[in-house]
Amino acid sequence: RTSCPKHIKQWYQRRVRGDPILEEKFGGGYTISKCVMQNRAINTIRKCNCLAFYMDLPPGESKGTPICNLYQEWNCVEPLLEDLALGTLKINNVSVPDPDCPSPCVYTTYSYTISQSEYPSQSVEEEILRNVGSQRGSNWDIQKIRDNYLKVHIYFEELSTLEMERHPSYLISNLIGDVGGQLGLLLGMNICSLVQFTDYIIRFSFYQGVMRLIRYYRVKNKNDNK
Repeated sequence: RTSCPKHIKQWYQRRVRGDPILEEKFGGGYTISKCVMQNRAINTIRKCNCLAFYMDLPPGESKGTPICNLYQEWNCVEPLLEDLALGTLKINNVSVPDPDCPSPCVYTTYSYTISQSEYPSQSVEEEILRNVGSQRGSNWDIQKIRDNYLKVHIYFEELSTLEMERHPSYLISNLIGDVGGQLGLLLGMNICSLVQFTDYIIRFSFYQGVMRLIRYYRVKNKNDNK
């Protein structure tokens, strides 16, 4: 299970809700594969004027959209999907951009493995043959049992979960810390130096302003005395 912090989740919700082909189009069940398949369906309708039989009708499209026949499937849909995968698709001489399908903020995946072996195995061959023979008749040999019987065993390989949480790699606080560290390393500045420098700028500006006022009134008094 993969999740993300609250501030990233809020960004994701704003990002998805602002896009007409994302989460609100899936009724809250947004996944990357659904987004990609909907993009394929939209472009198929735009170029081939039909919908492949394995595609869902995108929201906003007419319910009367026909299903592509074999000729359209072979000559239009297949080349379209190939061009779309290569990023070279053009519709009405306009390049079609890649689908904008961000990774969902929270999703759960299950890993699975499939293994198989011959059934019944040699260790239980006689027992299975005896049980089946008593129910089906003596004409059932081991090869006929293997051709007609199948044992399926589904189980959890590990009763454990792994939860991952995504965090941004670089925040504003990291930027401020890096800038402050570089200034301190190269210029010998720290927070006290910054405060002193700001205090100096303020005092210098105030002093210049006062001196200008003094000079202004001195010139004005001289002109009035004349």
